Amino acid sequence: KEIDIPAEMNDDVENYRTQMMEAVAETDETLLDKYFEEGELSLEELTNGMKKGILSGDIIPTFACSAETNVGVNELMDAINKYLPSPEDFKELTVLENNDEKDFICKPDGKILGFIFKTQSDPNFGDIAYVRLFSGSVSSGTEIFIQESQNKDKVGSMFFLNGKNRKETHDLKAGEITGFVKLKHGEALCTICEASSNLRCKPVILPTPRYWKAIHALKQSDDDKIGSALSK
Repeated sequence: KEIDIPAEMNDDVENYRTQMMEAVAETDETLLDKYFEEGELSLEELTNGMKKGILSGDIIPTFACSAETNVGVNELMDAINKYLPSPEDFKELTVLENNDEKDFICKPDGKILGFIFKTQSDPNFGDIAYVRLFSGSVSSGTEIFIQESQNKDKVGSMFFLNGKNRKETHDLKAGEITGFVKLKHGEALCTICEASSNLRCKPVILPTPRYWKAIHALKQSDDDKIGSALSK
């Protein structure tokens, strides 16, 4: 529920609002001039300036929310929709072509380029590969190529996922995120593209582990089960 700001926090809220307004004004000379003259920006100017600053990388927003208690989640989703750049705003992507960096322009009707950012084993659906499609379009039955493993694959069922809810789709457009079900070679942090393409997303640099742990089965007959579970 929404409540009024407690009186003892008013000064802090106003201070942070002023800092935010100054940061937004500094992203654009016109906004900066107006801020110096009037000491205030309109809500529309704040919104447009915030979006422009995030797109350029001059502003990095942070949000206080909790998925576990559902506090601030709706506000976060509204802010993502209002402030963060859409795929149409952020078309240029740095990729690798034959291990050399290259600027790639994402287009709805361009070459297929996507990234598997997560995989999950679902008891009802089997293996699900979560894919963000940057460029091109994919339909059920489309043949794709997994660059990192150098394997061909075919798109089967696709679902838009929202928590436990799933909505089947037969087409995926640039900028969308969906789950591919039962890809044979789809693994996390892998690129999907066309078979004739040499494009690959830049690899994600994972942090170095601080310590190691090992697990083992109490019964030798369970070794295969542990291996299967870990691979999922």
